[in-house]
Amino acid sequence: MSNRLEEIMQSKCVEWFNNSHLQYYKCLFAVNNNSVNKLAGAIAKAKGVKSGVSDLILLCPKGLTLYLEAKVEGGTQSKDQKEFESQAKTLGHVYIIFRSLDEFKLIVNKYFDIYL
Repeated sequence: MSNRLEEIMQSKCVEWFNNSHLQYYKCLFAVNNNSVNKLAGAIAKAKGVKSGVSDLILLCPKGLTLYLEAKVEGGTQSKDQKEFESQAKTLGHVYIIFRSLDEFKLIVNKYFDIYL
């Protein structure tokens, strides 16, 4: 059930961003790493899809890229998600877990709006 709640929260965040930053709506996008069946999963994997990659990527001003993971309260990262977070941070990238629409808005205001 928490996956569905995370999907709903993520959708609300994308909708808010698109309405608030219409001219930059292509700068926030989802990573589709959930396959509908094994065959689709195998094809996606062959094309480079990786498990554990953050739910959203936000291209910010000044060349900054955020990797954003949606988790509802009490939600935890999978092993693959923790591994991706570790690798991203080791390489100097910004990886953030957000747990609500309000928290997402604060992140966008901090990293995106402030540089415009």
